[in-house]
Amino acid sequence: MIAKADAIVTDDTRAGLENAPALVEADVETVFPNGFAANTVAAHLQAGVRALVALSKRRTNAAQAPEQILDQLVERYGMEEVAEILRPLLSELP
Repeated sequence: MIAKADAIVTDDTRAGLENAPALVEADVETVFPNGFAANTVAAHLQAGVRALVALSKRRTNAAQAPEQILDQLVERYGMEEVAEILRPLLSELP
């Protein structure tokens, strides 16, 4: 491999990436998007909150609170862990 990546984020289990010889040899982990998001949010709590607030402010046609966006992330993408991490922090917003 030319570039060095620690992980490939995908939910495509059919591709067989977790057992691909080149990735195994390069020690590249295959991570599901919901796990990657949870790890990222856990490492950068305030950035996760800021991202939800920014998304909320962009929604002008159908306004959504950050909590509603979290609900959608859980419903559509199985990001329960992201919601568990961020929801308590949202209650601290002014």
